Amino acid sequence: MKVFLDHASTTPVRKPSLDALVAALAEIGNPQSVHTHGQQTRAHLEDARDELALAVDCNRSEVIFTSGGTESNNQAIKGIFWARNQDRKRPIVVSSAIEHHALIDPIEWLVEHEGAELVLVKLLANGEIDLADLENIITEHGDDIALISLMWVNNEVGIITDIKKVTELAKSIPVHSDAVQAFGNLAA
Repeated sequence: MKVFLDHASTTPVRKPSLDALVAALAEIGNPQSVHTHGQQTRAHLEDARDELALAVDCNRSEVIFTSGGTESNNQAIKGIFWARNQDRKRPIVVSSAIEHHALIDPIEWLVEHEGAELVLVKLLANGEIDLADLENIITEHGDDIALISLMWVNNEVGIITDIKKVTELAKSIPVHSDAVQAFGNLAA
């Protein structure tokens, strides 16, 4: 008997999802094309965008398709940092020591290449983010913080970060969260 316990890294694809993927892969047409095949493909793409927007209660224009979590994290973290740090007055990125490499690597790249400063939130004994420490960091460095970036669910140990509380503490500071492990498993 085979037992597979690492569903955080990969999970067998459910049959309905696999069937939908195979059907989509069989279609032809560039969604940017004006011909019939392209427009049919575009309709499927936009239907998917609408479904995802509904699932996460956002505007369809906020749904951006990427190749996966790593690309999404890079785009969000670097994009927010550059947008908020154009005047070089907000160099701080707040994160934690237990983040996935897909999240921490772009932050470390910003530290190495763009002059960012990484401030790590302390962790409690159970591995959760110390929200009191985060509040202290925001109080002490608020005007210098470009963004806060934390995983919603840790893929290794399953710790769930209270992202709602993090955003409340952050007030006007942008909060990025890698929600790959949470999507479809936790309600917002």
